Amino acid sequence: MNQIFKILDDNFYYSQRIRRSIHMYPELSNVEFNTSTFIESILLENGVSDIIRLGDTSLLALFKSTIETKDTIIFRADMDAILLQEENNNDYVSKNAGVMHACGHDVHCATLLSLVPIFKKCNFTKNIGLLFQQGEESVISGAKKIIKLIPFDLIINEIYGFHVWSEIKLGEVIIKKGVLMGSVDGISIKLIFKDTGIDPLIITSKFIQEIRNIIPNDKIEENTKVSLTLGEIKGGIAPNKFIPEVIINGTIRSICNKEKDKLITNINKIKSIMEYGYNMSIEVNYTPNIRPILKNNEECVSQLNCACSQVEELSVIDMNFITNCSEDFGFYLQHYNGAYILIGSRSSKDTAYPLHDSKFNVDEKVILYGAKIFVQLLLDKKILYYKQNFCVPL
Repeated sequence: MNQIFKILDDNFYYSQRIRRSIHMYPELSNVEFNTSTFIESILLENGVSDIIRLGDTSLLALFKSTIETKDTIIFRADMDAILLQEENNNDYVSKNAGVMHACGHDVHCATLLSLVPIFKKCNFTKNIGLLFQQGEESVISGAKKIIKLIPFDLIINEIYGFHVWSEIKLGEVIIKKGVLMGSVDGISIKLIFKDTGIDPLIITSKFIQEIRNIIPNDKIEENTKVSLTLGEIKGGIAPNKFIPEVIINGTIRSICNKEKDKLITNINKIKSIMEYGYNMSIEVNYTPNIRPILKNNEECVSQLNCACSQVEELSVIDMNFITNCSEDFGFYLQHYNGAYILIGSRSSKDTAYPLHDSKFNVDEKVILYGAKIFVQLLLDKKILYYKQNFCVPL
């Protein structure tokens, strides 16, 4: 067995305790102050002194190369939780009412922190950064903030991240070339009614149906390359009063800007027709680029495939579709080479609930598997050396 893997195996319960500690005290986007303090305490406890604070709560822990260099590889974990009352029944259930780590960010943090005891026993030929990022769930992306704050004395060669994924079994990994997730734009539509002789709800239904005739799916399909979800409708204050306006909020997801622009053009055509036909006003506002397309670098994907093939517990499975989820990791990939992968966390009925479900949970061995993938990647790239075997490459 790889000597470093054995240390990871031996430290598994330590990593598990870290995950559960983070899970019990979840915090919302950009106010992860206690989470950040806890992560910093684990780093300091393990002798890591080169810790850079970025933004409100983000941390970058650096492990400097033995050779003088600015070249840096970064591994990123997100820290924030979401508004949701946890319904699990275990001894590490959320103690913060109405807030839950239902997207696995606690696992992501624990995975990077499980690398710290290993890295303290290793030497490197490039700098390694462990980035703990705020506000992934926020409309105003945490990643966009962090990119502007990365120290100028670091040259980021590559960046890697992952997401726990309950749709696949523990031990399975999805490593996809090219586009893994589509972009997300916000759309808000206000229908303003002037004629009290018409039924605003009937007209609103007709408007939605007309849009659905353009794009019937709320998932990205290979032939459309764009999807529309209208998830919120607000209007009316009493059962016996005329409704002066209705607000519809939603998201547009896309893997093709041309198709997205075509959808927006068609929505504006429907807007003009209905304004004329029903003596009403319609305001359509867009919030662009909430999340960009997440497109993996081909060489980084190949290297991750090679790393996974050497971790005996893992198998890489094919994914021939674009997931309908989104991730602000895509902002990093607009600036740096890198890749984002999905690691299976399902091993039972209890760990089969989807992301953002009140009963979401994981098989915690996924922490171990994520750490092994990143360690093997660094070994393959000849960046990480166990100290007793270290010699400076010529």
